[in-house]
Amino acid sequence: DGLRDVRLEVQGLSEKVAVKAAEEAVMEITTAKGFEYEDVVHDWVARATAGHGDLAEMVGTSAGSAGTKKGDEVVTVNQEDTHGLAGRFVIEAKARHLGMRKTLEELEGSLVNRDALAAIAVFSSQDQAPTPVPFHYSDNKAIVVFDSASGDDGAIQLAYMWARWVVRRQLATTSNDEVDVARITTLIDD
Repeated sequence: DGLRDVRLEVQGLSEKVAVKAAEEAVMEITTAKGFEYEDVVHDWVARATAGHGDLAEMVGTSAGSAGTKKGDEVVTVNQEDTHGLAGRFVIEAKARHLGMRKTLEELEGSLVNRDALAAIAVFSSQDQAPTPVPFHYSDNKAIVVFDSASGDDGAIQLAYMWARWVVRRQLATTSNDEVDVARITTLIDD
């Protein structure tokens, strides 16, 4: 009887291991992994917005102004920092590999669809990102790696501050407020 009980326990454990392995395999090939990563990014962004008085909103399941669902998260910058003007940036959370051209196309679509002034693609690991560095920007689009398991959020912090700066810079250009662009660029480079 004791041997039979041990055998049943081992069988039960091996079934649980097999189910877990199957679930992980399905997660790798479905969009569920992407939705899970969107939640991780949203949790981080929600904490970051609190320190600036910004507003974070998950919007990936609703259509934007272009009628698509492009753009997973919209951050509206605190109007105290924009002299009362409305300014926002959009975040795309990516838990899969994308090439540079496809990433930039998605960011452009997100900018238009969410009426944003800056866009960030957040990749869950460096091997999925189209750049060899954890933070890369060009014009009003940035690519960042945020591996939440590592606990290092330095790159996404930088991307968040960069996006706020881009929004404020673009709004200042339209409102004729003076912004020391050279100083801000130097601070970001540092």
